[in-house]
Amino acid sequence: MPVESYKEDKRPSQQWYWDDWFSAFDARLCSLAARGLWIDMLGIMWKAEIRGTLTVNGKQIDNKTLATIIGEPVSEIKPLLRELESNNVFSRLDDGTIICRRMFRESGRKDHISNIRSKAGKEGAKKRWQKIAKMATSTSSPSSTPSPKNKKKKINKKESKKFTEEEIKTFEKEFEILWENYHPDGKKNKQYAKKRFIALCKQGKLEDFKKGYVGYANFLRYKELNENFEQRPKYFSTLCTDYEEYIGFKYEPRL
Repeated sequence: MPVESYKEDKRPSQQWYWDDWFSAFDARLCSLAARGLWIDMLGIMWKAEIRGTLTVNGKQIDNKTLATIIGEPVSEIKPLLRELESNNVFSRLDDGTIICRRMFRESGRKDHISNIRSKAGKEGAKKRWQKIAKMATSTSSPSSTPSPKNKKKKINKKESKKFTEEEIKTFEKEFEILWENYHPDGKKNKQYAKKRFIALCKQGKLEDFKKGYVGYANFLRYKELNENFEQRPKYFSTLCTDYEEYIGFKYEPRL
């Protein structure tokens, strides 16, 4: 019996919008090496049986397989993938499969594969919750739960953490990268902006800020293209306060 094919067509090419590529802030935040890897990944996902997914023969591509296809060692591929994911360049399905959001959204197989993954995800979640419930019923005694007093001590200890010179330099390096790529009209009082940014880093909010940073860039791009938005962008220091509003905002260019 013939195996069902997921191939949607035999098109050897797709439309590519260079303006969108150069204005995609999520990708522009990544290093040149990471962007090069992403280009190769896009090619693999275009040719995949389930278009838009990083798969071969319908199976998820792991780091080792990807490294073999790209022709680079796994040790070089892993950090580049982390860099791409931390900047929200790609998304994952429930089973961890990497996808290009636009390519996958336009795929004729999207609903089919999503239903399969959703069903598998629900089954997995059900089993995990059953395991958690079983563990909860077998908990020894309430006395093992830390008292509010102990919790308070832990929080104070965390808040009073002293950061090393190396950690501060890492925060400063992150700031310089984000400042360099920020909208030119939003750059004002760099030292003050840097001070507020480092304060966020010390609170463990660097990753959340970067998500809000990317979301705000997408917001500006969306307003510019869809509403002829000409309002001055927020100052970087102001975004350090308002970033949570833009976490999750997505404007997906036509890539």
